[in-house]
Amino acid sequence: ITNNLSTIAGQHMVEYFSGNSLDSKRWETDAFLGGTISMSDSVNGGLKLVSLTSNNSRLAVTFNDIYQFDQTGSSIIMVTALDKNGSTGNYGSNFGFLGGAYNATTESDSALLKNNTAEGSNMMFFTKNGSSGTTDTGVVVLDDNTFFTTKIDLETVASCSINGVLVAQRSLLPNKAVMPYIQNIMYSGGVSTTTSVRYCEAWNT
Repeated sequence: ITNNLSTIAGQHMVEYFSGNSLDSKRWETDAFLGGTISMSDSVNGGLKLVSLTSNNSRLAVTFNDIYQFDQTGSSIIMVTALDKNGSTGNYGSNFGFLGGAYNATTESDSALLKNNTAEGSNMMFFTKNGSSGTTDTGVVVLDDNTFFTTKIDLETVASCSINGVLVAQRSLLPNKAVMPYIQNIMYSGGVSTTTSVRYCEAWNT
C-alpha cells in the first residue's frame, strides 16, 4: 500500500463491453417502455440499445445508482455510435455523467453529450445543477453508425471533447456525485434507432 491512508482512494473504472453479456454486477439496465439492450454480434460492436418504433420507447444503462465520481474532479471517456436508421422523427441519445433521477427529457445533475431532435441535427453538451440547466448547441454533426470518442471533464468548469478536440465548456456543474450513463429514446417518428457503446472509462482526478 503506497497511498496516504488519510485520503480517500480514487475510483477508476474501465469497461470494454465485450463478451456475450453485460456485467450485471456493475451495470443496471432499464427498458422503460420497450426495446432491447444486448451485446452486438459483430467485431467491436459493443453494447446496443435498440428502441422500438413506438413513441416514447426509452432505454438506459447506468452504474446501478452508485455515484462514485466527484462532480468537481472527475473525467469520463466513451466510444459510442448512433444509428438513426433514416429517422426523420424525434429521437434522443445521451451519454456521459448523471447524478440523479432521469426520465424522457430531464436528467438532473448531469454532464452529457446529447441530441433530442431529428436526423442530421447537431449534438449538444448539456450540464445541469438541480433544476438549472444549460446547453451548448452545434457541438458536432455525426454520421450514422460511426464510432466516435467523447471525453467529459468535471473540474472548475465542465469540458467536452470529441475525438480529442475541445468543443464546448460550461460553467454550470452538477451539485452532487455522478455515475456513467447511456440512454436511447424514440420520442416519435415510427423508426427504431440504436445507440452503441464499446468503451467506457471513468475516474476521479
